[in-house]
Amino acid sequence: MNDTGLKNPDQLVKLRKYENTLVISGQAFIAFGMWSVVKIFLQTLLPNPQRTILLDGHEGNPLYLFMVLTIEVILCGFDIVFRIYIGKTAIAIGRGNHRKSMHFYLFLTSLAFLIELASIYEYLFYEAPLVDWNDRIATGFVLFSSFLCTTDLIVSAWKVRKYRREVG
Repeated sequence: MNDTGLKNPDQLVKLRKYENTLVISGQAFIAFGMWSVVKIFLQTLLPNPQRTILLDGHEGNPLYLFMVLTIEVILCGFDIVFRIYIGKTAIAIGRGNHRKSMHFYLFLTSLAFLIELASIYEYLFYEAPLVDWNDRIATGFVLFSSFLCTTDLIVSAWKVRKYRREVG
């Protein structure tokens, strides 16, 4: 043992590393949520091949268009609230301010991980043929980055939990 009372001082260094990673990944997770709001807004203003397919045969019906936009706004709102909750909780855990159990946070983050996987699957097999190469590459980078961020949130939370138990 050393003067800090730890058997291995590397444990404290690793704990700080994963706590900092949680803070940064939590901020990135919130930023990806903000991007989804901007993306929905831009898709509403600009021509969108997915919306053209969705509205096929209903162009003259304002009620149908209103329903589609309302559903998009509700889903976008749910996404941003979901991402802000997960991101703020990750930041609180990383800073040591979260005193509750991490089980609910890990459950929600795992759910976000599954949603990210479904988004990548949908992008690869359904959405990609509808857009040009520039959009395809940019969307692919954003989806993959968001997936890595979500993965990092889960791994870092588990490591913080592990090292906090070891450090005491």
